[in-house]
Amino acid sequence: MSRGGVTSGSDGSSNRDSIRLEEDVPYCGPFCGSCRVHTDFIPSPYDSDSLKLKKGDVIEIISKPPMGTWTGMLHNKVGSFKFIYVDVILQKEEVEQERKIRPHRRSRRPRPKTLLEMLERLDLKQYLPPPKPKVIGIDLGTTFCSVGVFHPGLGEVEVIGDLQGRKSIPSVVSFTVSGIHSGYEGQDLADANPLNTIYDAKRFIGKLFTPEDLERESTPYQFQVLHRNGSAEFSISTNRTFTVTPEYISSRLLLNMKKMAERHLGVLISKAVISVPADFDERQRNYTVRAANLAGLEVLRVINEPTAAAMAYGLHKVDVLNVLVVDLGGGTLDVSLLNKQGGMFLTRAMAGNNKLGGQDFNQRLLQHVFTRVHEQYGALPSHEGDIHTLRQAVEAAKLNLTFGQTSVIRVPLSLRGSAGSVVYEDVLTRQLFEDLNADLFQKILTPIEEVLREGRLDKSEVDEIVLVGGSTRIPRIRQIIAQYFGMEPNTSVDPELAVVTGVALQAGIMGGSWPLQVSAIEIPNRHLRKTNFL
Repeated sequence: MSRGGVTSGSDGSSNRDSIRLEEDVPYCGPFCGSCRVHTDFIPSPYDSDSLKLKKGDVIEIISKPPMGTWTGMLHNKVGSFKFIYVDVILQKEEVEQERKIRPHRRSRRPRPKTLLEMLERLDLKQYLPPPKPKVIGIDLGTTFCSVGVFHPGLGEVEVIGDLQGRKSIPSVVSFTVSGIHSGYEGQDLADANPLNTIYDAKRFIGKLFTPEDLERESTPYQFQVLHRNGSAEFSISTNRTFTVTPEYISSRLLLNMKKMAERHLGVLISKAVISVPADFDERQRNYTVRAANLAGLEVLRVINEPTAAAMAYGLHKVDVLNVLVVDLGGGTLDVSLLNKQGGMFLTRAMAGNNKLGGQDFNQRLLQHVFTRVHEQYGALPSHEGDIHTLRQAVEAAKLNLTFGQTSVIRVPLSLRGSAGSVVYEDVLTRQLFEDLNADLFQKILTPIEEVLREGRLDKSEVDEIVLVGGSTRIPRIRQIIAQYFGMEPNTSVDPELAVVTGVALQAGIMGGSWPLQVSAIEIPNRHLRKTNFL
């Protein structure tokens, strides 16, 4: 009987000495060694060399009689050759051992197509520079937004800044005849172009309003908010009049974040993880995803802001049970009580104040400055440029008072009446700032007490207090929280970048750059409702 082109003897055993092979039939039998053609090999014109041997060729030996012609396979072709032309480099026993280690030649994996594939096979991939991240994490905040990435090679998050190195970008979009301006460009146009500069779009995205509710919600804004089929739209009038939706405004902010990341990383970005408030319903989350799609981003996951903050503080890796997250940004206060179960977070209770934030503290200080200007010069600033400059000076002073006891402001003003052009100079103190905002600071405790009541938890049972948002840097606010709980809040992470840091970690997970045991998946709580205080 013939098998694979090899004839067998009458006893069923393979007769290697009188072996006959058919070159057109693939050989699938065993080998008894391998050999290499001599480096000084010179073929004889009288030899029938069917294998077309060349110096250095390695031949798999099929049969090797003691003298004469051997049979072997070279480049998947079977033929005969003289044993005097070769040196044996593997005997039968060594071939059997090698077979246990590597697959049969005919079943080898295909050749690597790229350098990366080749290095992976050689286990040398670790010597290459780590790949650039391709999934970004975005904190789309009410007043500021940020973007970050997780670097697998370094094992850390990088929050990406703009060309000036600023990592928190204003959530502002301004429309002019020359184009659309977002971020700091839009913010700089706010005072000169108030009717066409949109901010706080996050308060409106995906939310359904009655006409009466929308009118109340839009009262503080100079831009016009229209009611369209239960949703909000913003009226814009430049060289033409049109409307834009909140998700379009958000898409411009997200596009800005995307471009910042692409410029910094040097790669195109098409995927992202985005954070939203824990009280966002399904519709608000879907409209946020729609905004990302408009910006050319595929959203791999929407993560709650409190959970992202907890991840930024590393609480997904430590043994804690009850985590209180206090998020005080530019325009809103959100307090969340998280319960950690294994590696997952459950939001047990939420409360907050949608009308309390850093902008309100600034406004109190700005009103004080206006009063002092009137007392000193008998007139109030009315020029748009002067008001814008004063706002910037007050914001800078507030930041300085976070780290020092005094701050000097010096602002040129063009006042009406006899005062004319003046240079207003004043010294503001931390005590003055705290006195002006004392009642607002105390309002922070109201939602804290509410989440503890709803979560049926005593304040002594809170294991960790996490601070989020730039306004939690204010020393008096930290002091009020510490005095209430009898313990210091966790301040190991920059509160302004806590959410984006956590979102970037989640982006790293979704991009396959993070161990699975720290995925920090959220447990959805669909019955959760936020209690809002004013």
